[in-house]
Amino acid sequence: MKLPFLISCALILPLSTALAAEKATPLPAGKPAGVKQAQLFDDKNAMFIVAGAALVGIGVGLAVSSDDNSPTPVTTTSAPSTTP
Repeated sequence: MKLPFLISCALILPLSTALAAEKATPLPAGKPAGVKQAQLFDDKNAMFIVAGAALVGIGVGLAVSSDDNSPTPVTTTSAPSTTP
């Protein structure tokens, strides 16, 4: 289980850095940088929505998980007494 995860991480990490370096170009001179669009997109409730979805997911995961800690039945045996 651990080996496929490590192999996939080893393959994905170099790709992500290569793609990030490819898109790092300077802004063209005289063009807007998109600050106004970024300010309009600023949604302060997004953090609460993501946190709420994470809590719901954790709750469902804990509710569905099978943690079988039921007590085992106790068996008692009695030996006949041999005292006169």
